[in-house]
Amino acid sequence: MTYFSNAKIIGLTATPTPEAEAFFNKNRVVNYTLEKSVADGVNVPPRVYRIKTQISEDGGIIKDGENVKQISNYTGNEKTKKQKEDVDFTKTQLDRSVVVPSQIETVVRAYKKAIYESLYPDRQKDWNMIPKTLFFAKTENHAKDILEAIKKVFGEEFQNNKLPEHYARLITCKAGNSNQLISDFRNNKDFRIAITVTLVATGTDVKPLEMLVFMRDINSEVLYTQMKGRGCRTIADDKLKNVTTNATSKDFYYLVDAVGVTEHEKSLPTPFKDKNGERVLSLEALLEHLAHGELSDENLNLLAGYLSNVNKKAETDDLTELHTLLKTITIKQIAINIFDAFENKTLPEYKDINEPNTERKILISPLLNNVKARKKLLEINAGFRKIALDTKDTLISAGFSKEQSKQYIDSFEKYLDKNKDEIEALRILYNQEKVAITYNMLKDLEKKLIAYNNQFKSEFLWTCYQTLDGESGNVKPLNKENELGVLTNLIQLVRYGYKLDNELVSLKRKFGSYFNLYCGQSWRKFTEEQLEIVRQIAEYIVQNGCVTNNDLYNAKSDLFVKAIKIFGGDKLNEELQTISKYVFYGKVA
Repeated sequence: MTYFSNAKIIGLTATPTPEAEAFFNKNRVVNYTLEKSVADGVNVPPRVYRIKTQISEDGGIIKDGENVKQISNYTGNEKTKKQKEDVDFTKTQLDRSVVVPSQIETVVRAYKKAIYESLYPDRQKDWNMIPKTLFFAKTENHAKDILEAIKKVFGEEFQNNKLPEHYARLITCKAGNSNQLISDFRNNKDFRIAITVTLVATGTDVKPLEMLVFMRDINSEVLYTQMKGRGCRTIADDKLKNVTTNATSKDFYYLVDAVGVTEHEKSLPTPFKDKNGERVLSLEALLEHLAHGELSDENLNLLAGYLSNVNKKAETDDLTELHTLLKTITIKQIAINIFDAFENKTLPEYKDINEPNTERKILISPLLNNVKARKKLLEINAGFRKIALDTKDTLISAGFSKEQSKQYIDSFEKYLDKNKDEIEALRILYNQEKVAITYNMLKDLEKKLIAYNNQFKSEFLWTCYQTLDGESGNVKPLNKENELGVLTNLIQLVRYGYKLDNELVSLKRKFGSYFNLYCGQSWRKFTEEQLEIVRQIAEYIVQNGCVTNNDLYNAKSDLFVKAIKIFGGDKLNEELQTISKYVFYGKVA
């Protein structure tokens, strides 16, 4: 965005906030959108791959009797113990107050499996050269947990189940020289996976980065846009290959969504203001103020609120320990006594700390005069990280986003409808003419599709249809061994897009039966040697579209010479047309 103010100050921002708009009196001069930058080739678009697990979607239960490691947020002390009651946790508590190592490992394993099976099936499988990937974690501790899962899951592909030294690393506030780490991630071949919280979320360019894995949800539109910006940078093919040797080009990046970040609206930030513009005291600070005699109505009411909150959220074990230290009263009762005193107006007015304030001191003295109880209260209030050692997670699904796939397919089918009379291949297919579609027709269609939307490549459109198809089986996945990069896949996509076929299946898969139909005509009598030559011609056509004598000569001169001997020079063109119609349509009209 570019803005002018009345003083002719120019402002540039990629993520405009309401404050920026207001500062420049909403005088927006230029609005260069992400969509326009993608169309111009300045940035690349995302493709969304969604991973869902049972716990990440629904939360879970730490069951009575399960082993948990409990880490105090207040003291840092940890202990392993048996859970003494069922504890429900929501997905928003996950990786903050509750850690389930199995859930993190399940996501990492699904991500690893997808790399060469679903996301980059055309790349040579080399675990030393996986696409550079950035994980977004919720906290520093969460980042460490993700790193441990990566070491375990990816370590399986290396000698002694151990990752190479710099393969996966943290880029966080506590991880060392962040500028050097970012530079290493940008340039070094051996640094494949980075895990961060916010340090790489904004303001850094790592152009070879091809995958973002969101393991934290984001509600801020501005921050979300900035985080996505880490993946959308373009890079020259040769520079990409310098750091990812099995890559060809970066035409898009993958946004791997493990938390539903792509599935809800985001909000623009608004300035935060506390009531009366004042900062609310923390419990620890409040207890210090009370201990120094600052027993105002506000401070007592704030303490009662804290005590009620702790009583509500604490587990029975922790409350029992706290009440044992308090001996004669519970924190719930202290809170009730404070609320009752104000409701019944039994407290003398508070003036300052120099007054005796005896009645007010009596209300909280069981807590205030007990140092051990105060420390335990602060520990419970700060909370614990519970690592659920025995809780197991299961994968629900891992696949491309249905919402994004539908957007692409809707756009593709609108293009087909709009151009059904303008583009020769589309005209033939739409009118269901049994005409051989040539290589040149298909290359023209391919070029125009890419010009309209550079994501309209056959394999990606096929994947979008497969994603929308679900489990019906109408869309047959492309075989990565011999059906990727086949030009005639365009024919099948168009026919399916026009609703002329009930299923989407590669012509390569139908080739055998269609070729047998061609050979089965009574006037065709081939020797075994001739049959093999004709099969090679048919296979070339099903790969590239119908060809002429000249096309075949230029592409496969040895095959052309053999074909001339079978069909003769005068009839070869006609026979190439006939073969094409059989391998495209299964019969000749």
